[in-house]
Amino acid sequence: MHRGPPAPERIAPWPPTSLQKGKQKHCHGRREPLEASPKEAEKLAGEGAAPQEEPQPAAMAPGVVAVEEEGEQQQQGAPPRRSPLAVEALRDKIVEKVKANRVTLIIGDTGCGKSSLGPQFLLEENMEPILCTQPRRFAVVAIARAIAESRNWQLGEEVGYHIGHSNVSDLNSKRSKIVFKTAGVVLEQMCDRGIAALRYKVIILDEVHERSVESDLVLASIRQFLMKKSDLRLVLMSATADITRYKEYFRDVGRGERVEVIAIPSSPRTSIFQRKVLYLEQIADILKINSPSLSTTYCSGLDASADAEITSDVYELIHKCIFFIGVLTDEALQTMKISKSCRKVILATNIAESSVTIPGVAYVIDSCRSLQVYWDPIRKTDAAGLVWISKSQAEQRKGRTGRTCDGQIYRLVTGTFYSSLNDHEYPAILRLSLREQVLMVKDETFTLFFPPALLQKVLNPPDPDAVEDALESLVQIHALEKTSSGRYQPTFYGCLLNSLPLSFDSSVLTLKFCELGAVHEGILISIMLDIQPLPILQPFGYQVLCQKYRDNYFKENGSVQIGKKEATTIGNLCAFQFWERVFKDKHRLDYLKDVANDQEPEESHTFLAKPEEEWCAIHNLVPAAFKNISEIYDGVMKQLHHFRPSFLVKINPPKYLQPSKFSHTCLHNEILELEEDMDSLSLEAENSHCDSQNQCAATPNVLQTDFGTTTIVEMLKMLVKEMKTQHVEEKTVSYMGQLGPFVKPTLGAEACVFFVNGSCTQGDAGDACRFSHSSFAPKPVCKFFLTLQGCRNGNSCPYSHDTGSLISTPSTSGICCQEGRATSLCCTRLFPADGDGHILILNDKTPQFSSKLSQYYDACKIVAGTPGLQSVESYSVPKGLKILQNLADPSSLITGRDQKLPVPWTKLKRVFWFADFDNDESAGEQALLQKFFENIAIKILSERLSGLQVILIMKNTRYIQLQVKRLARECFFFLSESFLFDEATLGWFS
Repeated sequence: MHRGPPAPERIAPWPPTSLQKGKQKHCHGRREPLEASPKEAEKLAGEGAAPQEEPQPAAMAPGVVAVEEEGEQQQQGAPPRRSPLAVEALRDKIVEKVKANRVTLIIGDTGCGKSSLGPQFLLEENMEPILCTQPRRFAVVAIARAIAESRNWQLGEEVGYHIGHSNVSDLNSKRSKIVFKTAGVVLEQMCDRGIAALRYKVIILDEVHERSVESDLVLASIRQFLMKKSDLRLVLMSATADITRYKEYFRDVGRGERVEVIAIPSSPRTSIFQRKVLYLEQIADILKINSPSLSTTYCSGLDASADAEITSDVYELIHKCIFFIGVLTDEALQTMKISKSCRKVILATNIAESSVTIPGVAYVIDSCRSLQVYWDPIRKTDAAGLVWISKSQAEQRKGRTGRTCDGQIYRLVTGTFYSSLNDHEYPAILRLSLREQVLMVKDETFTLFFPPALLQKVLNPPDPDAVEDALESLVQIHALEKTSSGRYQPTFYGCLLNSLPLSFDSSVLTLKFCELGAVHEGILISIMLDIQPLPILQPFGYQVLCQKYRDNYFKENGSVQIGKKEATTIGNLCAFQFWERVFKDKHRLDYLKDVANDQEPEESHTFLAKPEEEWCAIHNLVPAAFKNISEIYDGVMKQLHHFRPSFLVKINPPKYLQPSKFSHTCLHNEILELEEDMDSLSLEAENSHCDSQNQCAATPNVLQTDFGTTTIVEMLKMLVKEMKTQHVEEKTVSYMGQLGPFVKPTLGAEACVFFVNGSCTQGDAGDACRFSHSSFAPKPVCKFFLTLQGCRNGNSCPYSHDTGSLISTPSTSGICCQEGRATSLCCTRLFPADGDGHILILNDKTPQFSSKLSQYYDACKIVAGTPGLQSVESYSVPKGLKILQNLADPSSLITGRDQKLPVPWTKLKRVFWFADFDNDESAGEQALLQKFFENIAIKILSERLSGLQVILIMKNTRYIQLQVKRLARECFFFLSESFLFDEATLGWFS
């Protein structure tokens, strides 16, 4: 859970106190739960509910609330009651049909047990390994944990999961028997490894009614794979899928084969908990509300967001029934515990449609709306809007209750309007930009195994015009090129874009930053644009408090004006740097001190959960965000080193990364009251952020002069502007030409936007207004159009979106080139300036490299260490070059325990290490590297050898596999350059 001010949680009686007489009193700390009157409880409970149960948390979709209750007879800590699952009666039939048919479709009501028990049925028949996909991360983790617990397995052994960069599978066993993954992870692995990513005996695609782009592409890819691999079994599962559509889709998989459909019937009414659905007019009748706004005209429009203007009584009914708590994924799983003393109400995203059993959910309140992202072809950007959900989605939300207790579902639309909703969800592939997907299917690795025309083989093929638009967009940014034969193929830049574990726009932004030399900041900014939660704590619903927390890390002033999204991103970038420098570096230094004193480190320097949680709490930060960002950062760097773009040759780490460039001393201040902008809340003591706690009073934590913030802000503004304008087509007709020959507008003054809106107070003639009242005057440029968030008004904006005057010469930033050939100059430029200083070369086996190097540098200032025992005379070395024999472990020389350096360390300026690892034991090699970095860091810090630089010479593949950059960073080393080694000139690297 959050430490410090977490997302607010509210406790309320049922029905809400806002509908009772009088004003509810709030207090801080622990309190007894509020209770509804017996008459109200009886009326709201309905025929099939359990009115005397106590609630417990759940997670629902936008505008959807789940109220959880604890049963009277349930013991504290005992597992929740559940009825026998309907799928258990069909175990043998499911196994038989899956063995006999290559494609099986299992249709069963929500809560029947198909998601958790289906894979186990097949496992018990030795049909492993089994891959199970889920559309949402929450379901992946929850189901994997539930199966591991039910079978008394260690998570990560027989059963595991893989979401994003968190791979908890194949850890302690050769191969997990059941692995849960998101569709996005499976698609990414297919791009990387082709058919090898699908080497399972059974693939289960759960919740196939959910039509994300990733899910559709995975389904299409596996369908193609089934035509080549006869021993693979595919199982599709859903509660609300269109059976006819899927049977038709897999009709051509094999001659004489068909899709076997298994319908799981509901259990007898006496053995399951009951559900009752109520619509808006019924809710109003229960609460004795009589309003004309509750007629069928309330929600009869096609635009879900257009009907938000409703009367106060309906607003009170809908919105004051909804209370919320915002939690992270892991924390959401922790909330699935029986509450001891209060009713918990949780508002969440479409997680309500996940195939997860959350114990104790007694009520589901469904607004029947969803926030949907779509591609705006005019603005050339993603946009979001409220839409009405489908009946299929509503049924999934309904399925969160009635599993472990009786439940009621309150749909905040009229029954008549609900019947007009679409039956199934609109496929995302028909409403989103296809740039990322088109680039992926053009990738060489992917096309080796799956057809380039895969987009036309999905369940609902996209419009050819949408595909063509994506192709043209990719050609324009040089990610694709058209060959003489008319086919499209990815450029080096396009392959690099496709490889990054980021969204398309974030990948583009990353490479643009890298071309400008801001590799570190560019990667972090792009990650911040893609993830949730962000490092800075965001108490849900309290904008003033969110602003205050952000201002502690970045605050705009007169000289720095950027968009809201940019400001949030920069603030979180500064928060990450603050965490790295103040918390992580302190513990890194403490760890090195323990190593230097031959003490066993008290805590691992790679995992400091409890101290980090406490430190983040007093600085209003989210510790889980830092781990997520660090993992994605390593993933991006891995791909950059794999492709080796030219900007890696000179990275130039920021100067503020040096230990002496930033400091922060916490000033603890005991907080006894909440911030003025927060209402009083009644919370359980263990979850309350109203309790007294230490907060750092040394604010702001970061100044604009820290971390090079001003420079990064200007870079971000410039690159966002460049990305926005590169999508705008040049106008073929000039502005003057459009006006006609008889109109001579005054182009000096910009148009008055107040006059356009009819609100200018300077008179109709505009004589007193310094802006023009002419309809032909140029509009002022919209300040939001060229920001990350963009202008939401589109064509109705009173300001100009014409970027013609803003487009300068096209920039080549982001059009990455591959690294050039190796030259001896790359290596020799790393020598100490003017020959001032000695060079130490480690693990030079022959020592051929040291001899070659003496042609460019004074041999008397070179010391070479070799692991062999041959005499010096056996080597053909220049006069003056010093040889240290039997030096297999470089750390022994650094510590001075076994051998002494023949020159003072103060004269040493460069350390070259041939990290030539011949075996594949990564763990041993990592330990050797870690030991080397630790000892050389201790030597530099203890003897103040600030001018000493370390140069590793190793294979690029091993650099990636051993995560050398991360190991070095833990000991205060930063990558500044990475280039090809010139073996022809300086000696062969074996």
